[in-house]
Order: sequence, then C-alpha cells, then structure tokens
Amino acid sequence: MTLNTMQIWRWFTPAALIIVYGAVIWFILMGTFPGLPDFSKVPYLIGVVVPAALYYITPLRTWVNKGSHERVTENLRAGMVKIAGYEDKPDKYTWPGLRSLFFKLVDDDKSLSTKASIAYFNGLLWTGFADSMVISAGYGL
Repeated sequence: MTLNTMQIWRWFTPAALIIVYGAVIWFILMGTFPGLPDFSKVPYLIGVVVPAALYYITPLRTWVNKGSHERVTENLRAGMVKIAGYEDKPDKYTWPGLRSLFFKLVDDDKSLSTKASIAYFNGLLWTGFADSMVISAGYGL
C-alpha cells in the first residue's frame, strides 16, 4: 500500500462507516434494511460526503489516537537514540527533531519499502478503528 492509497482510504473509511452504522441503526429501529442509495443522485452524495468531510477536518481522530501515537513515536525515538549509541536524553533527542531523519532512512533503504507498505496498512487499520469508535459514539448520542 502506498501513502497516497492510504490517504484515499482514510477519507473513504469514515463515509463508509457512516453508511454502514446508519443502515444498522435503521434496521434496529425499522426492522428492515434500507435500500442502497443511488449515489449518482446529489442529495445522497451530500448526505454522506458532508458528514465525512466534517469528521475528517475535526480533531476527533487525533484525540482518539493521541495516546497510542505518543507511545509509538516514543518507541521510535528511543530506538533511534539507542542505535546511535547516545545516552537517552528525551529533552535533547525529541521525536520532532528525529522524525525527518527516521523517514529519510526508511525512504533511502529499499529493503524497507515492504515494511513501509505494511506500516501504512497498519496505520489505516489503526485510524479505521479510531474512526469506528468516534462514529459509533456519535450515533450512540
């Protein structure tokens, strides 16, 4: 999976979850699944794209992922400092300071391209679960 593909799926996932969860709630309330909307008609498209776009620009996904993201970046930071053989000084060797070096190393090493693809896929799953949690909580309200 490329970075561009992951970014497209990160846009599509909230829209798909809104449709799926909406259909499940419709089934629970009405006892039957709604018919699939005709996405060529503008009102249906707006009804899906607008909530997905609003969700995408809000910080909800970031808030849900913050704790896990901080643990991952701290592990990467500490690992890079350890490999370099330096004493670990978190105030001196920060993730924002090491991030560009990390990605340069990954991008320059062709043997890591498969691992990068796996990391992108894992990131998509990670954000997909965060999206699911936020959207289901929104429907629950």
